[in-house]
Amino acid sequence: AAAPTSTACLPVYKRDGKRAVYCAQGGNASFAPDADLAAYDVVTLGYPHVMPALRGAPLAAFAKRAAAAGCCLALDVNEADDASDAPLGAGDDAYANVGIFHGNLDEAAACVGRKAALLEAHGVADGLENVLGQEDVEGIANALLARGCGLVLLTLGPRGALAAAGDAGCLKRTLGRLASDADVSRLAGSTSRRGAFR
Repeated sequence: AAAPTSTACLPVYKRDGKRAVYCAQGGNASFAPDADLAAYDVVTLGYPHVMPALRGAPLAAFAKRAAAAGCCLALDVNEADDASDAPLGAGDDAYANVGIFHGNLDEAAACVGRKAALLEAHGVADGLENVLGQEDVEGIANALLARGCGLVLLTLGPRGALAAAGDAGCLKRTLGRLASDADVSRLAGSTSRRGAFR
């Protein structure tokens, strides 16, 4: 049966430059990827937290198939929350086979189960990039690397962005055909922070 069309609206607010995401799930409510991953060098998959059929074990299985096929899975975790200890649900840790993890700081903190506690500790409802120090930001990135992500890319609002890389073995496994020896040598174990675009 045909599924209704999904749609998303991403307004950017003039007052603070932040954006929101409003989604009507449509077909995404039942979407489960079944691509022939050997045919691709990179597959980008977004918003698993708002796609019920993709959370937990199905995402873990897809990520594992991608790594086995030499395909880099780029995962965008928009709208992530840490309502439970396993934000992506039951099953193996899908992050263990993610080549490129992308999210803002709040979303990344949610994916390691720290968002709610950090917001409460700093007395804010949103915007960890405005209150966390560099050590805490790197701690969130390192927690994702420890779970097996190859590269972690975090947007930090007005502070710019942070990129962190796993070790050489992790990069080779998760980046697949994208992982040249030279790039792996250069990136392995590195962290880089860049200022905001003006």
